Amino acid sequence: MTDTRKAITELLVAEFEVPAKEISDDATLEELGLDSLAQVELGERVTDLSGVAVSDDEVVEAKTVGRLVNLVECKMIAYAS
Repeated sequence: MTDTRKAITELLVAEFEVPAKEISDDATLEELGLDSLAQVELGERVTDLSGVAVSDDEVVEAKTVGRLVNLVECKMIAYAS
């Protein structure tokens, strides 16, 4: 598990009360119980934790945990370059 994946998993568990066993790369944010407002909040928290801007639209478009992790990791690499 990457640091980004671990951080997002911990965030989903702690802040959004998602059971850890339900979190997988293929799990959609909606399946995990995050409505559109919660997805916006998730984007804000991910931005705070990662230091890279993740827009509301990007979180909604990512749809799954795995795609969100990939998005954040790609942004972190681009930011570091």
